[in-house]
Amino acid sequence: YGIPSRRINPLRESVVSLGRISGGEINNVIPNRVQLLGTIRSYDPDVRQQLWREVENALRISEMMGGRYEFKLSKGYPSLYNDPTVNTWLAGTARDLVDPAQVIYTEYGMGAEDFAYMAQKAPGAMFMLGAAIPDGKVRTHHTDTFDIDESVLPIGSAILAETARRYVTGRLG
Repeated sequence: YGIPSRRINPLRESVVSLGRISGGEINNVIPNRVQLLGTIRSYDPDVRQQLWREVENALRISEMMGGRYEFKLSKGYPSLYNDPTVNTWLAGTARDLVDPAQVIYTEYGMGAEDFAYMAQKAPGAMFMLGAAIPDGKVRTHHTDTFDIDESVLPIGSAILAETARRYVTGRLG
């Protein structure tokens, strides 16, 4: 895991995560094959390419020890870019429709979203709609316990519909 901290400019966000390491079936026999599965993420396409190169360079260590490696790269989702103008439109509409104190700007993080593909083709922006069930239990995304408070869905729909209405009637920005 030294790649992001030692090989990438520390001012450029990057993540290398190993989510699965598997090999062998018996505890006293060295396996002839080990599989590493993980993710590489960065907002910057140049940093992402450098991460891919650095991971492959790290795998080359196996050759120094007489082994072999196979590096398969699935590039996955692009970075999500929120167009500042569209972001401003959505936030303005949201402030008009809900308590303005509920419209909060935060950094997105390093998650991956399908919407990033759409935002590459046309200016767009993604927002998060707070939908936690108000019982205090945490229901994390991508788990079997995930659940939402569906009563907030009309709020998100209204923000999107009203922003679209304002756009087509020339009432934005």
